[in-house]
Amino acid sequence: MTVQTPDVSPVKCAMLASAVAAGLAGLVALLSEYGHRQITHAYRNDFRDDPSRWGLEPAEEIDLTTRDGIRLRAWLFGSPDAVASVLVLHGHGGNMHYSLPMGQFLHPRFNVLMLDHRGHGESDGPRTTIGYEERLDVHAAVDLLISRGLGPVGILGTSMGASTAILAAAEDTRIAAIVADSPYARLRWAVAQGAVLRGYPQFVAPVMATLGCWATALHLRSPMQAFDPVEVVDRISPRPILLLHGTEDDIVPVASAHALIERAGEPKELWLMDGLKHVQGLELAYEPFTSRILAFFERWLLGEASGKSGRRFDALAPSGMQAAAKS
Repeated sequence: MTVQTPDVSPVKCAMLASAVAAGLAGLVALLSEYGHRQITHAYRNDFRDDPSRWGLEPAEEIDLTTRDGIRLRAWLFGSPDAVASVLVLHGHGGNMHYSLPMGQFLHPRFNVLMLDHRGHGESDGPRTTIGYEERLDVHAAVDLLISRGLGPVGILGTSMGASTAILAAAEDTRIAAIVADSPYARLRWAVAQGAVLRGYPQFVAPVMATLGCWATALHLRSPMQAFDPVEVVDRISPRPILLLHGTEDDIVPVASAHALIERAGEPKELWLMDGLKHVQGLELAYEPFTSRILAFFERWLLGEASGKSGRRFDALAPSGMQAAAKS
């Protein structure tokens, strides 16, 4: 008995291949757009706190406007004896109310400015980019502090705020010192880890994260590497950076800290907090955490390296503003 093989013409093979390719392209487009929407979804956390609970006087309430026209809500805790300022940046999904414990130990040694990032809290903005566009929020805050003669300016950022601080400081030389608590090195690494924590398989999460970041880059007309602090952290030198990270961080794994410190120029410090998870330093290691940050800012914002009057950083303002304006 002879078995006949179905006759499959080259034309039918080409049509089948085209259909498969079209299906795969559609799936890639669907996953890319889904990832983009997850990354840029705006968060309006309704958590509220009272500055008086943290020993702070009522803040000056300020509306800032970024260079791309976004209105931001901010608090300024001024101190008549302070000769430098620290800008405190919250994490993804947070707001400036979460920053009040930071203000407690920084004030009144420093003027303290807190803000709601775009797409968060009471600030405007239809989206978040988890750091890339948020760097423009930082430039607006530094503009305010410098215009009032409240420099030199340091930044204390946590999680998304830490990555934002690095991206902003790489562009703006008016930022004199940076403390980055648990920043991601590459946005797609953080997005992939978030996907794993939400239950996606380990082998799928990096693909989804890369597609989502790629789609976001297309929407913003920027290269995907522009989202990654590790690509620009070396530009901060010779200004100092202190990186803090918990060794058991399950949201932004400690590999990000190692990648960043390797690329950063001097002066740089890395403090790995043994056994701590994501941004647990303030809560679980309060004394060493606050002491180390204060010592860092006192050295670089108040010491001889910066000049107690802050005039050295006033001289840097024009070039810093030009660098920010190019972004």
